[in-house]
Amino acid sequence: MGGLAEEVTLEILRAAFIPFGELKDVQLPLDAAGKPRGFGFVEFEEEGDAAAAIDNMEGAELFGRTIRVNVARGGGGGGAGRAVWAEAQDWFKKLGEEVEGEGEGAEEGRGAQEGGGAQ
Repeated sequence: MGGLAEEVTLEILRAAFIPFGELKDVQLPLDAAGKPRGFGFVEFEEEGDAAAAIDNMEGAELFGRTIRVNVARGGGGGGAGRAVWAEAQDWFKKLGEEVEGEGEGAEEGRGAQEGGGAQ
């Protein structure tokens, strides 16, 4: 969800979304200064509960601000499931494995491409 006021805490998010079903996880990312970034994640045990929360909370007012509630992109599980950052971690891990597997031959090929022309 997005559009959260700075006053919104994890406890407030839990209280706002628990009426829709059993919560698996609640996240409220902070910036480098330790202040809320204005968005959060609520993960439900049941996909139907998440759909009910979206239907009922999208456009609702929380601490004087209209919030946006939708399914997190990148979950890949058809709705409720893995958080966006979990998929990003998998992507970085795969990228690291590909880079490690390039070996010397790939480095030589890259050097020739970067040279820009015939030798």
